[in-house]
Order: sequence, then C-alpha cells, then structure tokens
Amino acid sequence: MLDKVHNLKLIVTLSTGFDHIDLKECKKRKITVCNVPHYGENTVAEHTFALILNLTRMIHKAYERTIRGDFSLDGLRGIDLQGKTIGVVGAGSIGQHVIRIAKGFEMKVIAFDKFKNPALAKRFGFKYASLDYLFKNSDIITVHVPYNKSTHHSIDQSSISKMKKGVLIINTARGGIIATSALLEGLQSSKIGGAGLDVLEG
Repeated sequence: MLDKVHNLKLIVTLSTGFDHIDLKECKKRKITVCNVPHYGENTVAEHTFALILNLTRMIHKAYERTIRGDFSLDGLRGIDLQGKTIGVVGAGSIGQHVIRIAKGFEMKVIAFDKFKNPALAKRFGFKYASLDYLFKNSDIITVHVPYNKSTHHSIDQSSISKMKKGVLIINTARGGIIATSALLEGLQSSKIGGAGLDVLEG
C-alpha cells in the first residue's frame, strides 16, 4: 500500500489502535502517523455494557425466538449484574469508563493494568489484581487493551481453564487478544457461558 502512494507525508487513523499500520516502514519513509488516543471512550464502554446486558438478559435469543413466532420462556431467565464481579483487562481510557458504569450497576470490580493508578482505584472503588486472579474470580471478563506481541492470545486455552464455569467474555478491543479456537472450545463445553464480540481474529 505504501509503495502505491507517492509523496505520502501523513497517515491519520480514526481509531485509538494503530496495529494495522506498519510503523517501522513509515518511520523509514519519514511518514508521520497520527491516531486518536481518546477515540470513543464512552461509546465503546457503553457498547461493552450493551453486549453484557444482551448476554445476561438473553435479549438476542428472545428476539430470534419471537420473530419465529415462538413465545416460550424456556431458557430465557436472565441474571442480575448487581453483586457480580467484573474483571476489566486494561484500565486505561476505555476501561475506566467501563469501571464507572459497572459501579453504577453495583458490581464488584477487579482490574488488571500494567500501569496502576491507586488514586483512580480509590476514587472508583475497585481493586487491581494479577491476570491470574482476575481470570479465577470474575463472573464477566471484558477486554480493553491494545493488540501487540504481549497481548496476543492473552485469553487462550490455559487462561480459560482457570476461569469460573459459565463466565461471560466480552471483547471490544482487538480480535487477536483472544485465541478463537480456545473460545469456541470453551463455548461448546459450556465452560464459557457466553461471548459478546465486537471484533474477531483476522
């Protein structure tokens, strides 16, 4: 793509993530790359909760059943978010909005982040934890980290095996953070109770 565009001086991506741009090659060619660090913080956080509520209240299942003319209630009993533990992987700009909304639902919040902010944790009333602890103790796990070598397949067969049976997994970040085959296996075995995905690997 870069070879096709001559005299290119600037690339602007209308997203927070820039993993789809070859930064090394751009640097070599002296092309400036800009992103939008605070893009859609609240929007993505609200969408995260739309996916959570869809799963916990069986909204899509009920919708699909209703349009077929089936009004039975079997298997459509939902669960309350109040008192449930949400594990937020990445407590940056978007993760902080997710935490704020979760506290509004009176959820318990644990978060994993490389860069801890004790003042923030005190203000929002959540605890930082290791990824292992988060995987083992969360009813719902939601992902809000950038995609890179260290986050590639952070959620895989090994991490899923540590999770509670029936855990809900939400991904509005990048598809490659979750190993798709492990996710499918977890759903098929009912280890994972549901997945709300805004992104897919590849």
